[in-house]
Order: sequence, then structure tokens, then C-alpha cells
Amino acid sequence: SLKITLLSGRLEASKAGSPVSYRGVEVGAVNDCQLSSNALTVETHVFINRHYANLVRNNSKFWNVSGLDAKFGLFRGLNINVESIKSLVVGGIAFATPNDPKDAAPAKDGTVFAFNEEPKKEWLEWNPEIMVPSEK
Repeated sequence: SLKITLLSGRLEASKAGSPVSYRGVEVGAVNDCQLSSNALTVETHVFINRHYANLVRNNSKFWNVSGLDAKFGLFRGLNINVESIKSLVVGGIAFATPNDPKDAAPAKDGTVFAFNEEPKKEWLEWNPEIMVPSEK
């Protein structure tokens, strides 16, 4: 498996066992969370299943999925987005990789990423073609 660290200013909803997803598919999990050695940031240690490790590039973006995302519009009614039932209960993390994955090398064990509170709109539109090896 691939082991990476996400840094944030404070602990979000994620905790040990929280799912890590790519396009809604669970590809890993949170191992543990702890304060950094200088207590300025929170380190969230994540493992990505070996089968999906190639999806994580040096320029991938990670964000908090805190379950329920509800938006109400006068003309469109209530729009509810639930990443997954498990994320609703225990919190979770999602990530995306930019459209040209060849611009960045696959992440290696120990790579550190920023852990964002929410995704930017363009991250949700990224749609790269990245080979995922068959499970054998």
C-alpha cells in the first residue's frame, strides 16, 4: 500500500478507519491522526490500497468529506449530496488528480499533501485517464 500524510490546521471529521475515496470508490483509509511535532498542524496518516496507488500523483488534491452536503435553491429545491453512507457516519476523505497525470509523478511513500476543508469546483471536473492494474 501507499502511505501518505495530509496536513491541516485542525482535525476535520476524519478519524482512524475513515474511508478515502476516488470518484466515490473507496480506495484506502485513514490510519491515524496526530499533532505534528511542533503542534502547529494535524497530521492525518492515510494508506491507499496498492491496487489504486497509481491514482495518487504529486499534484493530487485531497479534501474533507464530512458526510452530508445539503444545498437549497428557491427554484431547484433541496439538493443533497452524500459521498457515501460510511462517510456520513465516520467522515472521510476524497481526492482528485489533474487532467494530465503525466505532468506529475506517482506519489511515493511519505509524500505530504495539504488537506483541504472542501474541494475547488475545478477539482471536481478533473477527469484523467490513469491505468489501474487488474486485481490478480
